[in-house]
Amino acid sequence: HTKLLNVDEFLRAFGDSAYKLGGNKLTEELFEAGFIEANAMLCPGMGELLRVLILVTSAPGHFSKRQSIRETWGTVGQRTDVALGFFLGASFNESTEYDLDRESATYGDLIRGNSLDTYENLTLKSLSMLEWTVTYCPMTPYLLKTDDDMFLNMKALLEFMEDHSEDTERIFGHIAKNWAPHRDLESKWYVPEESFKNAMFPDFVTGPIYLLTGDILLDLYTTALKTTFLWLEDVFLTGFVAEQLKIPRKDIGKVIKRIDAGDLLPCNLAHFVAIHDVDITEQFDFWYHLNNPQTLTNC
Repeated sequence: HTKLLNVDEFLRAFGDSAYKLGGNKLTEELFEAGFIEANAMLCPGMGELLRVLILVTSAPGHFSKRQSIRETWGTVGQRTDVALGFFLGASFNESTEYDLDRESATYGDLIRGNSLDTYENLTLKSLSMLEWTVTYCPMTPYLLKTDDDMFLNMKALLEFMEDHSEDTERIFGHIAKNWAPHRDLESKWYVPEESFKNAMFPDFVTGPIYLLTGDILLDLYTTALKTTFLWLEDVFLTGFVAEQLKIPRKDIGKVIKRIDAGDLLPCNLAHFVAIHDVDITEQFDFWYHLNNPQTLTNC
């Protein structure tokens, strides 16, 4: 017998099918829980007194990028209501491991998951980040994930969080709508049809920065583990997994690539929430001008 569906049932069934990942590997089969270095003291009191936990994903060899953040916008981590750490994977390189041990002993702000730190393992790295947060900082009202080539206007971000302090079950960031999978074998973001056959990804938040309300972290983590693996971490976590959980994705405001900002910088720094693809010199330059607007005499 054929079952007739009403309109709501049809759309729900179509939606579930349209955003179904292919493949035969659940993420939990690839994920290795636990930490090389947990550094649990980065989140005092399980996050009870925090406004936000900021985790910056970084590669093991990116010491200079981490240092530029420590000396610029990352100084926000010195506040008692903000915690900031750098999230790395494993390197399996003796010299790199030695350098990381020294860096950790000096600054005490490194967290290291067990997965090998590669571009293809970014999904596993993001899951490790969620695992750490739900284990050691479960009471934080927000988790801000960003990359080590981002310049953040922390004043604007903290004001945004204050304005949205009553919001629950949300993901904020730069929303990607109607993005098609790359089918070119030469593409850095190639997705074969066996992994996802449909023409469009679900709406997702692009990976360089996203802000998660604390009440979704455990569900995101546990649901992601039971979801078919996709290595595009932002599409996977804030797209497919968030879609399963019916978590709304909302725009955070002005997030822009450095190359697209052009002549808008540094004069209009205060108008942006975050800038992507920023080099080390620009981190210091933007930080100086943002905190000393009187220096922008030619704007």
